[in-house]
Amino acid sequence: MAEHERRLERRLKVLENRLEQTINSARQIFAVAVDAVRELEPTGAKEKLEMYKVTLGRYHGLLIQDIRAGSGQEVTAAYMDSVVSEHKNKLINLKDQQGGFALGVDSLIDVLLSLRVNALQLRESEQRKAFVRALARGDVLLLKASSAVLLDMFLVPSHPLKCALSALLSILASTSEGLDYLTRGAADTAAIEKLVDLLKDQDDGSVTQRFCLAALQKACFIGSPALLEAVVTKKGAIEWL
Repeated sequence: MAEHERRLERRLKVLENRLEQTINSARQIFAVAVDAVRELEPTGAKEKLEMYKVTLGRYHGLLIQDIRAGSGQEVTAAYMDSVVSEHKNKLINLKDQQGGFALGVDSLIDVLLSLRVNALQLRESEQRKAFVRALARGDVLLLKASSAVLLDMFLVPSHPLKCALSALLSILASTSEGLDYLTRGAADTAAIEKLVDLLKDQDDGSVTQRFCLAALQKACFIGSPALLEAVVTKKGAIEWL
């Protein structure tokens, strides 16, 4: 009887994890859907609808993939490191291909969204913090040498990419370790400055704008005075607000 109860408890934990993954992914899907309704315009509406159909399809695909891979999988530091390594290798391959990120936008968006989903599906805040530490430890965005790779992503003319990128940066900026990684030990504020530029270019109330605001609020709250000066003084974020 005791063994039967233990099996039921393990099964319940698996089901709870799947439910949490479903809820987190649903939140992302609803955010995209709401933004689609808000941003549709009389001109170009068909093209925007197609773009959002593709984006929603990606979220669904990531959900199914993560549920299959995560069933019964214990979330350990080693597992987190393996997830980070897998995504980092994908980014390296995209960066090194002929034409760089610009010719692999869809794949790049998938990688960034997948990283965010992996973070959001962790139920405990300490687990999420541990995952952010794993992102920084594994140098998932290739920032340890320079911020050039991240800045190249910002330059790609793709709104869905900028939305996915700002969403992931908001996750990284949520902890001191993640922010330290983004700013390379507070010595490089280029990524944060790019977020301010992106923020200014967004329509009021858009999903990307909210991600940018969230990342910048976290960065200003836990960042260094130099970082705060870069956002407030150098980039004029206060004047924009």
